[in-house]
Amino acid sequence: MDLLNNIFKYISGRMPQEEREDFFNNIESSERARKNFKDIFNFKVERNILRASISRRELDESLKKLHLKLSIGHNSNPAGRRYVLALAVVSILFILTVSIISLRSHIQQVEQAKTMEYLATVEIPDMPNDVNLTLSSGEKIHLGNERQELDKSDVKIVAEGNSVKVSNSGTLGREAVERTLSDSMTSETVGEKLNCLEVNSKEDFLLLLEDGSKVWMRQNSKISFPDRFSGSSRVIEFEGEGYFSIAPDEKMPFIVKTKDIQAKVLGTEFNLKSERDGDIVKVNMISGKLSVENGEENDILLVKNHQLILDTSTDKHSLAIVDNFKYQAWRDGYFYFENETLKNILVVLEDMYEIDIVLKTDKYDDELFNGKMKRSNGLDKIISALEASFDFKFHMEDEILYIY
Repeated sequence: MDLLNNIFKYISGRMPQEEREDFFNNIESSERARKNFKDIFNFKVERNILRASISRRELDESLKKLHLKLSIGHNSNPAGRRYVLALAVVSILFILTVSIISLRSHIQQVEQAKTMEYLATVEIPDMPNDVNLTLSSGEKIHLGNERQELDKSDVKIVAEGNSVKVSNSGTLGREAVERTLSDSMTSETVGEKLNCLEVNSKEDFLLLLEDGSKVWMRQNSKISFPDRFSGSSRVIEFEGEGYFSIAPDEKMPFIVKTKDIQAKVLGTEFNLKSERDGDIVKVNMISGKLSVENGEENDILLVKNHQLILDTSTDKHSLAIVDNFKYQAWRDGYFYFENETLKNILVVLEDMYEIDIVLKTDKYDDELFNGKMKRSNGLDKIISALEASFDFKFHMEDEILYIY
């Protein structure tokens, strides 16, 4: 056991120089000791060959050169000379493989450091907002990043950055407006006179309604709404994905209509996703209560942390209790990944930062990532966090990020 311990001690470089002469005398003292030493050395060398990723042919050529250059010394015993030769060759070969590993590791670290410097310069493209507001009068207004204050008839528009507030600029209060409405003018007739906001930007866009309600809209979303709510309810129409924070008003419940459902709230926060061409409607409750009507006999009542998934093609739905934190995360400008594969995460990053990313391996397909990262923190910090989780390697080439 002491001999084996000493062999590992020598191989790992922890044996002091003054102990080595006795160590080699013990190795030469028996055939078994020499065999143990050789087997352990071979194991170490083979393992480092694999780690160094160099070919057996390259090692064999190095071995031949070492045979020619190696000086045997004054050992007169032929068997001893052969053993010392083999020992020296294996030792140098072991040092060679370790050196190659160290060199490759150093080169890789330098490449990754340079890549990180490049990624630190990559930001979400500062593109003009692709957001368009169509007023109930038919007039179309493009909302850019610059601040705009517009008075259009009875409508006042204040837009700045990624938000807009649309309200009625008239002086009449709600009760006065309601008194001026004809008894024959139904809420449906009033509801037809709607403004329409369409969001096609990558960045989320915030609509502030005149009652104090807020709607954060994701890309490819559309909302139709009046510049002033009147009557017995506050009705808007929506498609796409949005996060709603509804101002409470018991006398005027807030109603969200999609092509498939109608959701009625008094005051609550929820996330709604209803695509124009899709059959799936998903509602995630953050707080409060929500009543969803989808044509069935009984409405579906949702409370905090409920998730409703409705398949309108079959009229079937499921209701579950989930952690809805991720919907608040996207509203606040974060990436939130829950049990997500590296491949899918990289697709999101490619789209958001407009950079080409190539995943050159499938060894991470079964690994899942959970995490929250602020989009504005920079691509370098996000890649660094993913690297720490998946333990991958990466480098840049021709402005393409390769991960392997």
